[in-house]
Amino acid sequence: GIFNFSNRAYVSGAESADSPYGSFTDWAEVNPYYRLLDASHKYLEVVPSPSITAKELIFYNNTNYNEAIPNPYYNASLSSFNKSSSFNLQNNFQAIADFTKELRFQINAQINKSSTESTSFISPLNTKFDGVEDPLLKGEYNYSKLSGLSYTINAGFSYAKIFGEKHSFTGNLRAELYQNSQSVNGYDAKGFPSAANGNPAFAYGYNNSSAPNAANSLTRRNSIVASVNYSYDRRYNIDLNFNIDGSTAFGSNKRYSPYYSAGLSWNVMNESFMKGVNWIDNLRLRGNWGITGNQNFNSVSNSVYDYYSTINSMGQGVYLSGLGAPDLEWQKTIQTSLGLDAAFMKNRLNFYVNVFQKVTDPLVVAITLPSSTGLSNYPFNAGASTVKG
Repeated sequence: GIFNFSNRAYVSGAESADSPYGSFTDWAEVNPYYRLLDASHKYLEVVPSPSITAKELIFYNNTNYNEAIPNPYYNASLSSFNKSSSFNLQNNFQAIADFTKELRFQINAQINKSSTESTSFISPLNTKFDGVEDPLLKGEYNYSKLSGLSYTINAGFSYAKIFGEKHSFTGNLRAELYQNSQSVNGYDAKGFPSAANGNPAFAYGYNNSSAPNAANSLTRRNSIVASVNYSYDRRYNIDLNFNIDGSTAFGSNKRYSPYYSAGLSWNVMNESFMKGVNWIDNLRLRGNWGITGNQNFNSVSNSVYDYYSTINSMGQGVYLSGLGAPDLEWQKTIQTSLGLDAAFMKNRLNFYVNVFQKVTDPLVVAITLPSSTGLSNYPFNAGASTVKG
């Protein structure tokens, strides 16, 4: 036999940081008639607010009705920042064993690790907090991090052989495993000393009624696929496919679902009566029927509970944030199609005709529950859909 091994690794990363001079909008909104001042001046100008009349301005002695025009240079000189970074590592491994010319075994493995992190800080001296009297509310720090780890492993046998020069047979049997785990965490800190440089250890606390955010998700999928192809004299072809898929995205009582398909085709151009027809380059009739599925849903097998952010003498309570659907079935689509492919004038003119029908039953829809449940978008099997064309 012949054995072949290969491994490829890819590493990528990036870092970004906003300009300390802020967004272009801050500069574009400044009236061009104001004098350009350096960073030692907090404001470009202090003018009467346009929302007050001249009479009111005299009556209130213009104390509380002045409008200060922030100096973008001043805010740019502070220790504020907004930066992010990302890192991604992907490794692909492949092993192939050719036992004979007809029989091959192949295994592929891929692992992917990713991480994205972002932090931002607004100095308590920023003009944004001029109207805030409580020093415990001046200054903001935001942090968030998204991490992911996934792997895919598939292995299978393939067999291909031609018998008697006219009979061509191909068979494949493959199994696959997939897992994807993700975690998210972050927090928003509020209130910093005037000399703070963005270190969250100096924060006075979190935003009102808020707490650090943390969440984890885990998705798994596996499948077994078998396919057979037979061709006679490159004229008559038949394809048969069967696979069983399992996924955590659906109800715990409906984890696995079978899918199958069949296809037929007739290469009319390879018939003996077409050899004298030179103005037709290709002519093929085809038809297929099969069942496909959709598992593009979050895990809905089990109910999910969250903790209340408040606590009392009885302790910390929990509430139902997601109602499980253990009997949710896979969304299946039965597809039938017939077609004709033709080419003329040395393949300069191509002609395709397709007639198809797609029937999806059951559908997976998100229904609205009564407000008394405190829940929304509950997945449910209901109805069917038919598309023809």
